[in-house]
Amino acid sequence: MIMTQEQAILKGEVQLEEMAELVRRASRDGRAIDQVERELWQSVLALGHTLLAGYVAGGSGRDAGL
Repeated sequence: MIMTQEQAILKGEVQLEEMAELVRRASRDGRAIDQVERELWQSVLALGHTLLAGYVAGGSGRDAGL
């Protein structure tokens, strides 16, 4: 499925809230910091991918000549 820019941004907002909830839940549960860090990095990468897709969907995904 191809997302519009707005759909990608909205999905990114949901992902960010899920990350915040992950931290809340991990704190409550007393989880080890290395586990939380690993999950957060995976979430950050997924969020970046989603927002980059939004950038491309917005028509700004031209080659920068790099």
